[in-house]
Amino acid sequence: VLTKCIANTTYLCDSGTEFDGLKIWGSPWTKRFKGMNPKAMGFTVETDEELAEKWSIIPDDVDILVTHSPSEGVLDEVMEHDLQVREMVPINVGSYSLIKPMIKSGCRLHVFGHIHESYGKFYNAINSITYVNASHVNERYEPVNKPIRIIL
Repeated sequence: VLTKCIANTTYLCDSGTEFDGLKIWGSPWTKRFKGMNPKAMGFTVETDEELAEKWSIIPDDVDILVTHSPSEGVLDEVMEHDLQVREMVPINVGSYSLIKPMIKSGCRLHVFGHIHESYGKFYNAINSITYVNASHVNERYEPVNKPIRIIL
């Protein structure tokens, strides 16, 4: 469903649009994880299996995929206290079930946020996808992250 919310802006909620010949798909869903801000639970589900249902509608011909959630293993680390080693350790909290539909879609760019600690850009030469964690704020919700420029 495309909903106009601000002039010249299209809100993509499990839907797509085309801009300058680029096909763009957007989805707001993400999985809950331990330590997640309890005030940020909109569009969250409990399991990756539930997310797989959400991702199943991603088309096979997307140039740019915009999701709130990262895929697992790419710019998705948060720090968690490990009681066994008594220190903070990084854990991956992205969606495993997003990997297959993202690659199947043929996207060249995956833009997401959600994991403030993992802001940045990564290019995977194996699948030719540029990943951008475009979170504007850090883990303390301070607006310190600069925009990331992408050239396709």
